[in-house]
Amino acid sequence: MALNETLNILLGILTLIAGGGWFVNWKATRRRSDAEATQQEAVGWKAMQEVYEKHFEDMQLITDSVREDRDRLKEDKDMLYKENREWRSRYTDMENQIMDLKRDMARLGRRLEMVLPFTCGVVKCSRRQIVELKDPELEEQKQQMQ
Repeated sequence: MALNETLNILLGILTLIAGGGWFVNWKATRRRSDAEATQQEAVGWKAMQEVYEKHFEDMQLITDSVREDRDRLKEDKDMLYKENREWRSRYTDMENQIMDLKRDMARLGRRLEMVLPFTCGVVKCSRRQIVELKDPELEEQKQQMQ
């Protein structure tokens, strides 16, 4: 009888574990929880990937904007350099013209000094003579201009 009771006890335990589904249920629950954890992890990675992609798009927009600003500033700088060169050229031309005018004024002043001794203060003076003065430098400039 002892063998029979022992066999019943073993059979009851075996039925409880295998037949009742406790072990199978525990294994299925564990698999389900592992699958849910994996699913949640995948959802988390997907959300993180979306954040990274959005951040990348934002950085791309910022980079494009900075590049556009840089190109526009480079064009503005080139334009300003060109204008500066033009103004310097005009300034140099104007200085040269001023120097030429000063030279001409000095020459005319010397000619006037040469003519003054031949002038008469009396308006209706009959002894006035026409004096013709020639400046070789002035004649050369006139010929070069023609």
